[in-house]
Amino acid sequence: MVRNELLHFNPELGGKRQLVVVNKLDVTEVREQRSSILEALKVALHDQGEVDGEIMFISAATGEGVDAMIMRIAAILEELPKDAVPDEQVVLQPAFGRQRREPESVRMENGVFVVESERLERLSALADTRDQRVLLQLWREMRRTGMADKLIDVGIEVGDTIRIGKVEVEWF
Repeated sequence: MVRNELLHFNPELGGKRQLVVVNKLDVTEVREQRSSILEALKVALHDQGEVDGEIMFISAATGEGVDAMIMRIAAILEELPKDAVPDEQVVLQPAFGRQRREPESVRMENGVFVVESERLERLSALADTRDQRVLLQLWREMRRTGMADKLIDVGIEVGDTIRIGKVEVEWF
């Protein structure tokens, strides 16, 4: 796994605590196989002699699990001993929180509301739109990014069709 690459780069890094994060929880296959993925990773960590490696699942696309991951990383870092930092060394602090991107565009084409948003197109391309839970995740992302408000502003109504990339869904 990644630990071997770290050891080749810097042997000191191999001794650091490990948190394994599995992305793509928004993909139906990953969600359905979550328990088998978890077991396979536990076996792999055990085989490498990792006794305290943790495993988390997230979706970077929808944000599911990301806050919990950040909180866990912060807690792990808080437990670590503080290394002395020389006065002349600059320490950069990460800026937490996501930047909100404005919706790219909405246009009408043959009675269909066409959403042009790279982020939503990527998310919808992976989505099983037959699953109501997945549609709710897509809806939440449209709300979060401001696309839902933009669609309301241009006059969308319940039952209208939305096309996001190659996927068409009904507005509810």
